[in-house]
Formats: sequence, structure tokens, C-alpha cells
Amino acid sequence: MNPVAVDYIAALLRARVALTQARRLAPGQGGGARDGVTDSPRLLQVISGAIHYQIEDRTHRVAAPGILFVPTHARRQWQSDPRTVVLHINYDTNPAIPCPLPLQLLGSAARKETQAFRHILSLHPAGDLEDELLIEAEVKALLARVLLRAKPLDAAATISPRARSIEAAVRWLQQNYAQADPLAGLHERAGLSEAYFRATFRRLIGMSPRAHLNALRMQTARFLLIETTSPVKQIAREVGFADPAYFSRCYHAFWKKWPTDERGA
Repeated sequence: MNPVAVDYIAALLRARVALTQARRLAPGQGGGARDGVTDSPRLLQVISGAIHYQIEDRTHRVAAPGILFVPTHARRQWQSDPRTVVLHINYDTNPAIPCPLPLQLLGSAARKETQAFRHILSLHPAGDLEDELLIEAEVKALLARVLLRAKPLDAAATISPRARSIEAAVRWLQQNYAQADPLAGLHERAGLSEAYFRATFRRLIGMSPRAHLNALRMQTARFLLIETTSPVKQIAREVGFADPAYFSRCYHAFWKKWPTDERGA
């Protein structure tokens, strides 16, 4: 069982989950996506055929009935084979919950979830509050079953002690991202050389340690801006920025809007 996935599911069950998209992509209906960065987490199940999914610089072939979990802020592109059918679910959480690992579930375990996928598609879009609550419960249950049994796309990483040290570093960052320089000495905490730590982190997590740290800070900052009345300067400090102006520039680069724009939304 992946400890990062366990932490994610524990947080997910305490959060609000909203289904933003649920669709069935049949042959000829645009099964694929151009190079871009995901703005929300998603689950895809291949019902027939196969997809070729590139995350960062690695391409993975996922054949039916495989399920693929793609986290937020993953650079990806994908395309499907002819006659491929894919069920596609996007969702948002409030507060935002970082989940760094792309994961996959294959074989009979994935096939058992097809009915749950189709049931969620049949409920979407919600007609009223009761439908919204039912959908939220179904999505949480599906995610828990899939992610707790899923494996990283690099299957060998699940048994590598070095990979486990990266997972421990990820969990430490999730708890200490507000420190002034949490990356300092992080490779030593993982028991790896700095160069090997950076390369292994990028291979397993899909982004550099600094990019992951920035995503954690920006996701938390956005939640605080929307859900609290704390001043921007205070929020900057709470997510690890001593300079509010620099925080604002980083926020704009990440979300394509200024912190003050969130308060006017």
C-alpha cells in the first residue's frame, strides 16, 4: 500500500469533493489531450483498446481495463488507439490536497470498478443537493478503492528503499512547506546524494522538489485567500514567503492571477 496515497485518501475523506467533469470518450470523440498541465486531479479507465499517456518525459501504455490516476499540475499529453473507449472523471477538492504520484490500477481489480465509473457518469450532472451529495460519496468511495490498491507507474519503485525515502521526503514537505527553506538538507534526510535525490524525486513524483514545494505553497495560499479574510501579507508568511511582493509574483506565475484577484472573485 502506497503511504502517500493513504495520506491523500485520509485528507480526501475530510474534504469536500466536487465532480467537475464525467464523460465517456468513444472512438472519434477526441480521445486524447495536447501537451499541457492538469488543473485538477482525474481518473481515467480504459474500457476497450489502449491509451498512450505521457507524463513529463515518460510515456506509458495503459490497456483495458486499466485505470490511471493523474494528479494536479502534471505535465501530460495522451492519445488513444483506434476503437478505444475511455471513461474520464475530473474532480476538485476543498481545501486543495496535494497528491504527487501518478498511479495505475490494472487487471481484475480495475475491471471491478467499471460499474462504479458508469454509475457516476449516470449521476452527472447533479440536479439538486441530494444528487451532489450522492455523487460526492460515490467519487470518494471510488477514489479510496482505486488509490489504496494502485501502484506508481514505475512499478519497480514500489519496492525500492530509495523510492520509499522519496515518499518520506514528500510527506515531510507536506507538513513543513512553510519553513523558510525546507529543501535545505532534504536529500540528507532521505539518505541520498543531492543529485540522485533530485533525479529520483523528478522520476517518481513527476516534478522537481522545488516545483513540488511551490505547488504545495500555492495551493494552500489559494485556499486561504478564498476561504479566510487573512491579509495577503499574513498568508504569504503562513506559506513560507518573507517578502509579500515576491509571493504575489510567484502566485501570479502559478495561477495566472494576482492574490488580490481571488478576493474579488
